[in-house]
Amino acid sequence: MPNLIVNSIPLETAVRLCSIPLLALVGILSLGCEKPDRMEVTESRKRFAGEKDPEFGLTARERFLKNPSASGSMGRGAMAGQGEEPPKNPFRWTAPDGWGEKDSSRMRLINLSFGPNGEGECYLTALPGEAGGIPPNVNRWRSQMGLEALTDEQIDALPEKPLLKAPAKFVDLKGDFGGMSFPGAPPAEKKSDYRLLGLIQQQSPFTFFVKMTGPADLVAANEQAFYTFCESITIGEH
Repeated sequence: MPNLIVNSIPLETAVRLCSIPLLALVGILSLGCEKPDRMEVTESRKRFAGEKDPEFGLTARERFLKNPSASGSMGRGAMAGQGEEPPKNPFRWTAPDGWGEKDSSRMRLINLSFGPNGEGECYLTALPGEAGGIPPNVNRWRSQMGLEALTDEQIDALPEKPLLKAPAKFVDLKGDFGGMSFPGAPPAEKKSDYRLLGLIQQQSPFTFFVKMTGPADLVAANEQAFYTFCESITIGEH
């Protein structure tokens, strides 16, 4: 029961008011009465099993990485229930000039397109945990471009570029792009002379991917814009 401290109410009246629901009580006190000198409402609850003490003074980025489920935008609980406000995207970024912004989704938290007909794509994905590891994901992208797999040693030697204030493995691939394939679905039509630029970074508790694809000449014309875009991405800091 919330503790109420209300000045200038007779004891008998106060006893009767104790049986009135809190919201009704507030309404009664606000009708035809002077504003009370002090009203204090306090609530308490039992702690959940394993619940940690609250941490104060964290930035939005630190809160997200410590407790991503609080953002509502990551993982399996991302969809809002009926009548609930849709979750806010925790990421902030600057889209390059001439690039279009498309609706985000659970798999594409940032979703951009570029080119005369929007044939170029660039998007950010975040998957929980190690998401299979960096080498398998690099080779998955290479397979989509019709290229042979690299060894772990070759992948370890790949260059790095900044993403979310930390280094990420960088790939630059050219070939015939087949896109993602799904079990039981016919293979995607190959797009010849394509280029893929990508970053993969493991930053617990997620693995982050930024992937850009399009015709090779179009990607070349937007290559610097891709690097600038990746450097602009932050978590809740704008």
